[in-house]
Amino acid sequence: MKDLKKELENVEEEKKLVDEQLEILFKSEEIKKYFELTAKQHKLRNKENELFKKIKNEEYDNCNHIWINISEDNNVLNKKIYGCIKCGLDKRVWYTSSPTRLEIEKRAMYEYLRSCYYTKDGIQIDMPCEFELGKAIYKRIIETHPDIDDKTASIYLRAAIHNIKEKNISKKRNNKILKRLSLNQK
Repeated sequence: MKDLKKELENVEEEKKLVDEQLEILFKSEEIKKYFELTAKQHKLRNKENELFKKIKNEEYDNCNHIWINISEDNNVLNKKIYGCIKCGLDKRVWYTSSPTRLEIEKRAMYEYLRSCYYTKDGIQIDMPCEFELGKAIYKRIIETHPDIDDKTASIYLRAAIHNIKEKNISKKRNNKILKRLSLNQK
């Protein structure tokens, strides 16, 4: 017991010294400026995040969505999950286990979906497709045909997805397609 009391006294003494040194530092102009700037930086970061979320919400609201089925084979919910290939709205974020840990873009998606979950307006393509692949195909269609309307683009998209899924192409050819679409080779 005496050893513990002696150890406690030592800790309290050391703590007192540290408190005194901190007090001296807090009086320093450079330290005060540091804390002011970090507080300002924190406020600016919060403002930036809020503005980003508002911009994304407007994008999602104003998009004439083209939804593709981005459900994966290992989908434990056994339901179709959709993503918009035009604005990037990805409904998979709705099923995340901890939304507070999402990066800012996915957090904006999550909060948008939470505020207006039913967002099925637009064109729906029920063919399963990887989200990045679907977005890359759509981007290529828009680059090739800049004046194309959504309905025609969705027809081209369905045909492209069908051709990729149904044709028995070699791995080498598949890698060339992915490279041409600016996707990483898988």
